[in-house]
Amino acid sequence: MSNTNVTQTPATPGHLIAGLSLSYLIGIGLMTMLVIAGGIWNQLANSRLLSLLIEGGVVRYHDKQIGPIAGVPELKYYVMSNDPVGWWVAIVAVALMFGYWSVKALQFHLCAREMGGDQKVGNATKAYLYGQGVNRWMPFNFGDLAAARALAADTGGQTEEQVTGTVYLSRCMTFFEIAFFGLIGLFLIGWGDWFGLLFWPLVIFALSFFLIRFPGTWQGGLNHNAGRRQLFAWVQDRPLMALGLALLSIAAFMLEHVAIYALSQAFSSANVLLNIDFSVFMMALVAGMIARAIPITPGGLGQFEWGFAVAIYLSGTGMPEAVTVALLFAVLRYGVGFMLTAGMKIFQGLPITMRNVLDGVRVSS
Repeated sequence: MSNTNVTQTPATPGHLIAGLSLSYLIGIGLMTMLVIAGGIWNQLANSRLLSLLIEGGVVRYHDKQIGPIAGVPELKYYVMSNDPVGWWVAIVAVALMFGYWSVKALQFHLCAREMGGDQKVGNATKAYLYGQGVNRWMPFNFGDLAAARALAADTGGQTEEQVTGTVYLSRCMTFFEIAFFGLIGLFLIGWGDWFGLLFWPLVIFALSFFLIRFPGTWQGGLNHNAGRRQLFAWVQDRPLMALGLALLSIAAFMLEHVAIYALSQAFSSANVLLNIDFSVFMMALVAGMIARAIPITPGGLGQFEWGFAVAIYLSGTGMPEAVTVALLFAVLRYGVGFMLTAGMKIFQGLPITMRNVLDGVRVSS
């Protein structure tokens, strides 16, 4: 997220604390508004958390129970919260997300190799997963900076320009996924519905773009011009390899797409109906990716979920159900990502720390 026409200075501790605090507050605010829009009791019931809160003595279901929250507004919420969950199907969704991360990590390794690096698969995987972990908890795609610095610290034989080109090529594959599956959605549902589903995610994207133009915005300390040069030169020289990377992007998107569908089916039951069409999930995933393309919150928290939920809602599904799927997928997305990056950090070790990443943060002026 860089504006090369402005001056950039290193971020001070005060800048970092204030920026992170504001970013988290915006993310929490967006998620809170999303839960309210979907109905708090609906979300507690659909996710089955209400049953746990009743059994744990937090919500009083009848007068003989104790707990700080008095009663359930309607009987249907209690009935919904006691419906069974298909945990084996949920485990399949988790496995599919691990598959998604594996494909993306392999793609990143190939990007690094094509940019002149000779890193082992494991080293490139560590760099990628560490970067994605940072992206989940930091705004403005600082995970790209983390991945670049992890690659640069490795003995892969890449120059700084080539490392930056690797990150840019990997990022380009994400934009390819948005464009490719967005185009498929256009053919499936037609112009009118297609534009309607993507309108609000595009509004979120436009607002995010507007906000990063203000002086004082954080920037990742990457040489963006060098990255673009490397990217364009590589695509022109290796079109067949670009096609191969594109096929990996398609496979990764489909794994994530099926994971969302499986997760919705795991929580669907006789009284909790999350039966959303497969094609709707595809467009919802595209919408969420557009909404968080410029993540001003940690990992685009709230941005993705609003874009995702609104697309499902505008397709004809109720807002409570749309929000439930968005929240469940947020738990899956952040949970699996955290497990992978924590595992790499604890068991494999990394050549850099968060201090190294934060040292690269710049502030526009």
